[in-house]
Amino acid sequence: MSTSLFIFTIGPVKSFIEQSRKTRDLYAASYLLSSLMSGAIQELSKQENVEIIFPSVPEDNNIPNRLVAIASGYGKPDQERLGVSLERYVKNEFINICNRIFNNVGITPNQWAREQLERYLEIYWGFEEYEQYKTGYLQMVRRINNIKRLRIFSQTNEPYGRKCTLYPESNIVFAKKANGRFPSYVASEHVVDITNIPKCEYAIKPTEGLSAVAFVKRMLNTLGNEKESDAGVLTLYQSNISSVAYMLLRNRLLGTAYEADLKQLEDEASETIFDLQNHQSLSEEEYSKDSIAAAQALYEKINKDKILISPYYALVKFDGDGMGSLYQSYADRITHKELSKSISRFATSVRAIITKYNGICIYAGGEDFLGFLPLDGLFVALFELHKEFPNQVKAPLGHPQPLTFSAGIAIAHIMQPLSEVMAKTSELEALAKGIDADKDAFAITLMKRSGENVTIKNKFGGNCQNLKILYTTLLDLQQNQFSKAFIQNLTGTLVRIQSMKDDKKHQMVRVLIKQALKQSNSTLDCDKQTADFYTLYQKFNSNISQFISVLQTVSFLSREVSPCSMPLMR
Repeated sequence: MSTSLFIFTIGPVKSFIEQSRKTRDLYAASYLLSSLMSGAIQELSKQENVEIIFPSVPEDNNIPNRLVAIASGYGKPDQERLGVSLERYVKNEFINICNRIFNNVGITPNQWAREQLERYLEIYWGFEEYEQYKTGYLQMVRRINNIKRLRIFSQTNEPYGRKCTLYPESNIVFAKKANGRFPSYVASEHVVDITNIPKCEYAIKPTEGLSAVAFVKRMLNTLGNEKESDAGVLTLYQSNISSVAYMLLRNRLLGTAYEADLKQLEDEASETIFDLQNHQSLSEEEYSKDSIAAAQALYEKINKDKILISPYYALVKFDGDGMGSLYQSYADRITHKELSKSISRFATSVRAIITKYNGICIYAGGEDFLGFLPLDGLFVALFELHKEFPNQVKAPLGHPQPLTFSAGIAIAHIMQPLSEVMAKTSELEALAKGIDADKDAFAITLMKRSGENVTIKNKFGGNCQNLKILYTTLLDLQQNQFSKAFIQNLTGTLVRIQSMKDDKKHQMVRVLIKQALKQSNSTLDCDKQTADFYTLYQKFNSNISQFISVLQTVSFLSREVSPCSMPLMR
């Protein structure tokens, strides 16, 4: 009887998740992939002589898109039957969920919508017979990667028409009319009219057209209201996943005198507060009358008390360093199962940490993470995540050092397109991972509304020292330990000497720091503050350009964070 390794993957992952306009689009895509893989694991578990190696299934549905199992006694025909049946199960389950969404919303999809959904999933699987687990695993990984590079696809027969902005390979098939007619770019005979569908009224903007995949992501939350007795109810789905705007409001207003007013404001209308802060009028095409009234009542109260809610947030993405190589270097069955269990435990902890700091966890599957955080808790949450990773994800016996992760963080305005922020975060994660061979790094870009970007990068440092000193500087600046004019004066002077190649410029930096401190506040303890800022300069590789970017970043953030909401980093 032969023994084989079986690998099974569900995709696409990157485009399915990242091509989103709203937070709930992101979460829906992540949830769907995890849910489909969870179902595949359950189906595979019913088979005889099959042992699942990874992933380990957590309690909160954070499951990566790849599974590996050992199948004993399966000949070639049996292997093919198993792979085909599992692939068919996943595709049928996906279509079933889509049909439930259409029924719940109250629409009938046309043939183009069905074709888009039927051809969307990319499922790859394969078997590799082995005598030694390590040899079989390495060969199987190579084979499945080669198969994925072929990019098998089916030809589409879609007619002409406007393309979906989220999935430009597909036509719009769900659209709304304006003044009784579709926009000129919409071929009416090829779309489903959702103008008068109540559940789509505020979930989909009047000018927004969606492909079938984009529509399913947007409306998946409607299944969160299904009764527990319903067949196939979505388990562990967070139907109350909030928008980024509501996250920012909740972070500042929960536990205050304004909490009751906040609860009157629907999540869909949370951007109204930021519109009012920018002195914009509210349209009944986008928001209901009740939402507008609730927003105006809340805004009047916080505006009277001079409370300004920052429209900036952080999108964080991190990935374990060298985990693929780790699985290959320590390719034995027991180590793989232990790694899978520890990664699963960490994924559960990630969600708890993000929730603790009023953030939104989109996914924490395997060692990957994507989530939103208010600026107030950003640095402390990163610190806790960085500390928790090696505590829970233990390196295999014989590995020379603790395991680490590298993170990309984009700080953006809520009105910036989410797709741009997602792309920037992925770029920053790659930038952090390129810092050196050992990684354990972070890269942060401040994406100002003006269009200017400011980027800093560094290693986390032992016990997260580099992140700590950044946060300490932010706290000091926010709490007016020194004048904000100091930053402007210092950066203006540093720009003039950054091109110098003389080694004495490092001594000049110390002198210039002290000089700028004295100019901004003559009563300040300049020696201590000079030492602190010079240490910050050294921590960022004694690079003047990076130091200027660091100063600009902390100066900007000090105006956006609230001292009442900023936790201590312990």
